Amino acid sequence: MSEKNNGYLLVLIVAVAVVVSASFANNYFAYYFWTKDKILNSSRNNDTEKTVAPHVKKIEIDTGWKWNYSKIGTKEKNYPMVVLRDGYKAIKITNDKVLVGWKYVVLNTSPNTNYIVNIDYIFEDKDGFQIKENSASENVPKEEIRTIKNTTLIPYEDYKRISNASWSISLTPKWNDKKLKGNRFDRAGKILKKNAPYWFKDRLKYLFMADFPSGKDKKGFWQVLSPNKWIIAQSLDIKPDMQLKSACEKLNIDLTGYNLPPWKAISLNPKYKELTKEEKESLKTFLRVQKEFGNYSPLKGRTSTFVWKEDFPEPESSSQN
Repeated sequence: MSEKNNGYLLVLIVAVAVVVSASFANNYFAYYFWTKDKILNSSRNNDTEKTVAPHVKKIEIDTGWKWNYSKIGTKEKNYPMVVLRDGYKAIKITNDKVLVGWKYVVLNTSPNTNYIVNIDYIFEDKDGFQIKENSASENVPKEEIRTIKNTTLIPYEDYKRISNASWSISLTPKWNDKKLKGNRFDRAGKILKKNAPYWFKDRLKYLFMADFPSGKDKKGFWQVLSPNKWIIAQSLDIKPDMQLKSACEKLNIDLTGYNLPPWKAISLNPKYKELTKEEKESLKTFLRVQKEFGNYSPLKGRTSTFVWKEDFPEPESSSQN
């Protein structure tokens, strides 16, 4: 009797286990089929969120230098300073702001006095409105060149508006030096004859080595337009190059015009082999400074895209009575 009861008990336990397992399985599959669409949709949404990048504003900057070769607008001969060039460039972008650097290269022509030079550098838009001002000071010893420089952060939207830069200069001590003699550009020429920066020499070559007078004129175009730079150029023995003129006449290159042929066309010209060594060197120097300052490309040459249009054109013949 005891063994029979044990058998019934074992069967009961197995039956209960089967029922519980079936219930669990049923609930599991019901839960799976009820939630699978939600899981898949959630997975798709997550994948979509990961693959769709947020809108990113495209930010571009020009990291090249923009140089000006200007002058200090004062007529006093005993003013000691001559500016050689100034310029600015974008350095990098930081949190939607552009780090902009500027430089101001100045020569103290005084043989007597060291000056602290303060520059207020002003970034402007195309209409001359001020965008940002930045200042810096530097001690400039007598008869020496110094570069005054600084950096400033400008919001990107304002940086895009920058079209030009201007500046103001002040000296400590005051510059009323009555001991100074002669024109400051004459003094600058004598100093620069010993240690002129290479880029300054090249700039003067760009202006004057092909600046031949035309017609009955006694001076070339740039000699008239930039007389102070012409004073310095003569001190550095930079003048219209007769070897260059001879070379261009042989090659039929018009130095009075803007257009210049590419280097391949020049070098393949049959007359090129007839040039002297000095003529070739002058021609290459001329083209090199044109490339640096005058938009000349050895591969493409230089061609003007300007097209003159008559403001008051004559009526077409077909419309005349």
